[in-house]
Formats: sequence, C-alpha cells, structure tokens
Amino acid sequence: MLQQTKIDELAQLPKMNISELEAMLIYLEKNGAKLLECISFVKCKQRWGLKEASMFVIASKSMDKKRDGIIKYQEEMFYKFVEYSGDNVEHLAATYTEGGDSYALRLKNKP
Repeated sequence: MLQQTKIDELAQLPKMNISELEAMLIYLEKNGAKLLECISFVKCKQRWGLKEASMFVIASKSMDKKRDGIIKYQEEMFYKFVEYSGDNVEHLAATYTEGGDSYALRLKNKP
C-alpha cells in the first residue's frame, strides 16, 4: 500500500500527458490509493482545479470497476443532505441531459 508521502512525491514530478496519467492512476489504484488520494494526486500533478481533477479520475480507466458505486454513493449523500436540510431548502432543481444529470440546490439564508 502506498503511503501519502510517496503519492505526494510522485505528484511533484513534471506534468504528464493523458496516457501517462491514466497509467499512473492504474498504478496508484493497484497499490491501494483511494479515490480522494487519486484526485489529490491529479490535482497537484496537473495543477488542475478540484472539479477537473475529480471528473478526470472518476472517468479514468482505473475507476472502471468502481465508477457506478462512486456515482451511487454521491447521489445517496446528496439526497441525505437534502433530507437533513429539510425546511432550510429554498430551491431544488434537476436537469437531465444525455451527458449527465445535474442538480442545483439553494438553502435559505439564516439571520
């Protein structure tokens, strides 16, 4: 299993092209790196934002077997948050497209 310090060291090396990055994610995943460690690695290595790094990792070949579970977990957490927020939800809208679904949630301002 890789230690976080080793992942951090790998992230300090020069940027990678997409095929090199895919290969590194497969290496990291096979050596025990978790989803958040992979996202952190890509974010640091490529100097990308959190959203871009997250989307890349989740769409990567290294996550093929885990992708459906990751997406299901995210959806479950979102709905639990909405349920927990209860009366504090001011607006909730869903957009369904061929490219994926998105949700907009606005909470009420508290004085």
